[in-house]
Amino acid sequence: MAPRGSIQRHILVLLAVLPADALRAAGGRLLAPQQHLACGAGTRRLAAAPAIVLAGAREASSVERSLPVRIDGQWYELGGWAAAHPGGAWLLNYQRGRDVSALFHSVHLRSASRAEAILRKLPTIEPSAVVGAAPFVFERDAARRGEAPLISGDGASVPVLRRSAFARDLQRLVDEEFPTAESAKADAVHWARIWLSLALAAWCWSGWFAGSAPAIALLPLCSWLLASQTCHEATHSTLSTRPWVNFALQFTAHPLLFNVFCWIPEHLTSHHQYTNDDAYDVDLHLFAPVRISEQTAPAADAAPFLGTTGFSQFLVKGALSTLGTSLLQPMRALCGLRTPNFGGNITPVPAPDVSRTMLAASMAPAAFTLLWPFAALALGRVSAPVALFQLAWPWIGASIIWTTMTQVSHIQAECQPDQPAVAPRGSDAACWWVRQAETSLDYSAGSPLVTALSAGLNSQSLHHALPMICSCHFPRIYSRFAQICATHGVRLRSVPDLPTAVGGLGAFVRRLNLPSLAADELRR
Repeated sequence: MAPRGSIQRHILVLLAVLPADALRAAGGRLLAPQQHLACGAGTRRLAAAPAIVLAGAREASSVERSLPVRIDGQWYELGGWAAAHPGGAWLLNYQRGRDVSALFHSVHLRSASRAEAILRKLPTIEPSAVVGAAPFVFERDAARRGEAPLISGDGASVPVLRRSAFARDLQRLVDEEFPTAESAKADAVHWARIWLSLALAAWCWSGWFAGSAPAIALLPLCSWLLASQTCHEATHSTLSTRPWVNFALQFTAHPLLFNVFCWIPEHLTSHHQYTNDDAYDVDLHLFAPVRISEQTAPAADAAPFLGTTGFSQFLVKGALSTLGTSLLQPMRALCGLRTPNFGGNITPVPAPDVSRTMLAASMAPAAFTLLWPFAALALGRVSAPVALFQLAWPWIGASIIWTTMTQVSHIQAECQPDQPAVAPRGSDAACWWVRQAETSLDYSAGSPLVTALSAGLNSQSLHHALPMICSCHFPRIYSRFAQICATHGVRLRSVPDLPTAVGGLGAFVRRLNLPSLAADELRR
C-alpha cells in the first residue's frame, strides 16, 4: 500500500475544496477550517474559506446526533458510537433510519464475532423512539405504494440472512485468505494503477479545458480507468483502512460518472442488499419506463424519450446515463422529487450530514463541464466543432462505458431471481449469499487485466457475496470461490467474455420491451 504521506500529497487539492463537516464525518484525524459560516440556527456549519489544512491525528469534535439503524428487526442507536466505527462515521450516516441487516452481516463476514459482540453492547431503541429517520425504509408493501413508514408490524420483512453451510465456507475462505483488515484492502500494484490512472485523467482534463481533440477523445476512458480503481472500492471501504482516504477518493467519480452522495444510498443500501428485486433495487428503475427486470410491470402510459421507446430508448438513455447519475439524481434529491416507479424519493442524501448546500456544490463540477464549452467558444478559444465535441463526447463516451460495464453483470435472463430478496423471518427462502451469487453474471473471471479494467465487475458474483474484499484480490481467490459454489450447488452464471455478456444484455432487454409482450402482460 502507498505510504500515508504520498496519499496525502496527491489528494491535498481535493481535500481543500471539500466542506469541513463532510470531512469530519469521514472519521476524524482530518481537517480544521480557517473560518466557518453558520448555516441555520444551531444546525450545520460549512467552511467559508477554501483553505483547509491537514491537522494530524486530532479527532474533530461534533455534536452527537441520533443515528438509528435496524439490524435483524431490532433498532440500534449508533449516534454515540459512530465515530469509533473502523470504517468511519461517514458511511454509517447514510444508513440513518434504514434496515442494514444484509450490509452488516456481509461486510463483517470476516470479523463476524467481533462485529456482533460490538452490536450487542450498543443501546437498542423502540420503533416509536426512532428520531431523524430517512424518508424510506425498505418495507415491501410500502415501497410498492410509494409510502414511507419507519417500520410495520414487528419488522418481519428483512433480508433472509440464514448462515448456511455455503456462507460458513465463504467465511472460512475470507478468514484464511485475509487474516487482517489490511490484507483485504488495495495492494501496492493497485495503488500504482491509481497513480497512473490519476496522471492520465489529469492530462485528459487539462487537454479538455484547452480544447485538445486527442485529450477529449480519451477523457471518458481515462475517467473510467481512474474511477474503476478508486471510487467503487472507496465507497465499499475496500481501498484503505483509513476512512478519510476512502472518503476523499470516492469523489473521483465526479464529474462524469455519478454523484457520490446519491450513489451510496442507491448502490450500497439498495442494490447490494436487494439485488435484482424490483421492489427494492433502485438500479432496476434507472432507465424507466424501459423494463430491465422481469418483475417490473410494463408501463401503461410509457412516454417516448427523444422519440424512442422500448429497446431503442434503452440505447439512447444508455448513451446519456451518467447525466442522470451525476445531475438528474442529485437534482431529484435536492428538490425532493420522486424516484421513477416509486411514490417518493427513496435514495435521499443523509441529512443533516449532507446539507442542501453541500449537495448543490457537489453538482458544480458536472455543471461546469456543460458550461465551459460555450464559454470557450464565446472567448474564441475553440472552434464550433471542437466546442460541440468538448460538450457532448465526454458525457456520451462515459455513459456508454458506464452502462456497458455496470448493466451486463445483472441484467441478464439467467440472473433473474427465483425468489424476492426480502421474505418473512424464518422462511425457507434461499440464503442471502446464495442469492447474491446467482443473480450476478461473471465473464473473464480470474483475468487480472479484465479485473483491473472492469473494477472487478467481471467477477460480480464474488463481489456481491464478499463485498469487503478489494477487487485486486479477485483473480487470486476466484477459483476457490467457484469451488465452494460448486460444492454447495450454487449456480454461477458465467460467459467467456464481455462481448458475449453485452449480447446477452441486449437480447434480454429487447425481449422484455417487445410491444406484444407488454400488451399481453397489461391484459393480464
